[in-house]
Amino acid sequence: MELLTLSRQIAEKISQLKEKINSLNTDIENSDMLRKENEIAFNELINDFDEIKTEFLALNKTKLKEIYVENLSLSQKYLKLSEEAKRFNSRFNKDEKETQVIMIFKRERLMKHSFKRYRDTPMNLENLRKINESKDKKIVDC
Repeated sequence: MELLTLSRQIAEKISQLKEKINSLNTDIENSDMLRKENEIAFNELINDFDEIKTEFLALNKTKLKEIYVENLSLSQKYLKLSEEAKRFNSRFNKDEKETQVIMIFKRERLMKHSFKRYRDTPMNLENLRKINESKDKKIVDC
């Protein structure tokens, strides 16, 4: 009898071990399936990332080209404006110099005109008196 009970206990232990082995096998199969699903999901994420990366790089290239074109046009505008500024400054300087020369000529002409009447007369005290008398009808002593 002892042998029979012992054989039953061994048979129960064997069946328990078989159940554990079967459950472990199913766990392993499930984990393999999960791993494969995770690998598939991971590969899909990698593909999505690569697509987004290529789209971003293409967008970045187009934006860089647009920025380059805009910078080029702005630099050309700046060059044109700087040339215009140089021309304006040179014109302004010319006009300013011409204005100064004209003012000098005007002053000289006014001075010549004011002394034109008296340039031939000698400048002495008597003549100054006569000039002042004729102008103001007064005698001024110098």
